[in-house]
Amino acid sequence: MTDDNPSHERDAGADVVTGDSEEAVAPPQRRRLALFIGGGVLIVVGLVLGIWAFLPGPSEPVAGPTPSVTPSETPIATPTTTTSVAPESTATAAVEETDEGATESAPPAEPDAATAVINSFTVSPETAVCADDRASTVALTFSWSTSDAEVAWIAEGTNDASVQPFEQVAVNSSSYTGLEYECFAQEQLFTLTVQGEAGNTSVSVSVVRQLD
Repeated sequence: MTDDNPSHERDAGADVVTGDSEEAVAPPQRRRLALFIGGGVLIVVGLVLGIWAFLPGPSEPVAGPTPSVTPSETPIATPTTTTSVAPESTATAAVEETDEGATESAPPAEPDAATAVINSFTVSPETAVCADDRASTVALTFSWSTSDAEVAWIAEGTNDASVQPFEQVAVNSSSYTGLEYECFAQEQLFTLTVQGEAGNTSVSVSVVRQLD
């Protein structure tokens, strides 16, 4: 009886020792399994990310056919009627309406400057009867009539009495006796010159000598 118990006790102790070693070994195996599973998950995630990175991006939308635009019909031009206005007559244009409604005619154009006119210029006698051809003289009478003249001159031996005036006279005269015929000359020229706004006008007469 003494021999059997110790053996049983050893076997029981052995069992106890064996159970402790199994419990001691179990935790490392679980850790390795957990690491293996975690590593596998990481590998799978990495593969998924790599495949996703190499996938082509979204394709650009394909443009559809451009709708054609039907040209509108060409509008038809509407004819335009133009009404011309006749110009006002010269007489109407010359009349201007004042502020009070009355009308007054435009001022007339200024007339051209008047030209002096010698209507007549005569001498009497036209032939001087001389007793000799020396220093004797014959009395002469001049008369003239003018229009629009302002100044008058009379002279002997010239065609323009205003250049070499013998005497300034009236613009109209019927009995001027200020000049005489000198018998030493066979002929003498007498000129009347008048001046108007537009200039000078001259007329000449001749007296010839006749010996008695």
